[in-house]
Amino acid sequence: MENFSNTTINIQELPKFEEVEFTALNPKYVKVIFFNLILIIGLLILIPMATYLIKRDIFTGRISFILGFAIPIISGLLIAFSLASFKNRGFAFREHDVLFKSGVLSDTTVIIPYNRVQHVAVHQGFISRKLGLASVEIFTAGGSGSDLEIPGIMKEEAENIKQLIMKKLIESDVELKNNLLDNSNFDNETT
Repeated sequence: MENFSNTTINIQELPKFEEVEFTALNPKYVKVIFFNLILIIGLLILIPMATYLIKRDIFTGRISFILGFAIPIISGLLIAFSLASFKNRGFAFREHDVLFKSGVLSDTTVIIPYNRVQHVAVHQGFISRKLGLASVEIFTAGGSGSDLEIPGIMKEEAENIKQLIMKKLIESDVELKNNLLDNSNFDNETT
């Protein structure tokens, strides 16, 4: 039987992801955000207008007054939060993992080790394609969708990132196979 150890780890000595320098999203991605906002705000305006055309009697003075204030306020908040969210997003690739930070009211940092990645995809929406942008989607085991999507990256850079992660996956597989071979050789020597 092997000697078992379970020593305490000094958490002060752990690497700090907060000290990582994150790469900001491409400034062109703001155009994609604004296009999406125009669609959402357009719906905020069109739905009450369509309802007004169908059922004018439900639009009393009070409801019209509330909608007149609510739609611009909601639109302004959507724009402000979207711009703040854009400024707070960033990504980083380290030796063993990928990091993505986001958030407005609360900060979220997702860290995915390369050895957990199942596959990687590069995706381009209509507007992103026109701007030469892409998103890198990273999938891990057990998820039905991507576990991490990094938007707003130039297409060429996204392809390079995909190749980097694929290389890390291959290295991880080789390392795992070597460890399994070493362990099976060790087991054979001890018997």
